[in-house]
Amino acid sequence: QARVNGAATRLARLTASRAITNVTDLAQYGLTPPQLTVTLTISNGQKITLYTGDETPVNDNRYLRLAEDERTVYLLFRFAIDDLYLLIHESPLAPPPTSP
Repeated sequence: QARVNGAATRLARLTASRAITNVTDLAQYGLTPPQLTVTLTISNGQKITLYTGDETPVNDNRYLRLAEDERTVYLLFRFAIDDLYLLIHESPLAPPPTSP
């Protein structure tokens, strides 16, 4: 529960350190295909889909783009994104029981 709450808190505070505009080759950022696709539902019901890419060569950032804008790539602190990756691939929650 603490890992889930921590990831949610960091997601709520996501702020890009930089935006790269007029991108024509998403592959150079590791976004074709993306490493992780996350769809968030905000309290007002709006859905936002994020695609994460490679780590940047310096400054502990990761490339990210929003579904509605293929021409802008953002740099975000990688640890917030890595939390999501770990929650998915190393879930702290027990899997649901399977029926016989």
